[in-house]
Amino acid sequence: MWALTLRQPWAWMVVHGSKDLENRSWANKIVFELLHQQKEFAIHAGLGMTRLEHEDAVAFAQQEDPELVVPNPWALGYEGELRFGQVIGTAKIRAVWSKEQYGPPGRSDHVRWHLPDRWGWQLVERRVLPFPIFMGGKQGFWKLEDALIENARRVA
Repeated sequence: MWALTLRQPWAWMVVHGSKDLENRSWANKIVFELLHQQKEFAIHAGLGMTRLEHEDAVAFAQQEDPELVVPNPWALGYEGELRFGQVIGTAKIRAVWSKEQYGPPGRSDHVRWHLPDRWGWQLVERRVLPFPIFMGGKQGFWKLEDALIENARRVA
C-alpha cells in the first residue's frame, strides 16, 4: 500500500474533518494509479507542527468550513486528538484537478479546500484507523506493508 505523510493539523482534517481535497504542487504516476485503480492509500501524520502552522491551517479551514473545530494542542485541557508520527487513516482518490482548473476562494469556480496553482486530489472513503500505527514518514508517496493496516483494523 502507498502512504502519504501530511503535517498536522491537515492530516486530522482529512481523516476526522471535512477536508476532502489534498493540495499538492505535483501529481505523479502514483496519484493516477491510485485514481484509476481506486486503491486506498494510508495517511500518515508527520512529526512536526509549529504553533504558526496550526494557526494558519485553522484560519484556512474556517474559510472553507466554518463548522469545523480543529483540536488545539496549545489549549488548556488538551486531550491529544492530534497524533504525530503515526498512520492515522486511509483514503481513496476520486478525481484529480489540474492547477488551472478551478479558481481561488471567493470566485464562482472555487472548489472547497482547493488552493490556487495547486493540483487538487478529491479524497473519498476517508477512514480513521482504530489503532494508529507509530512510524516515521517520508516526503511524497512511500510504501507501507498492507498487513499493518489490516492488523490495525482487525483488532478493533
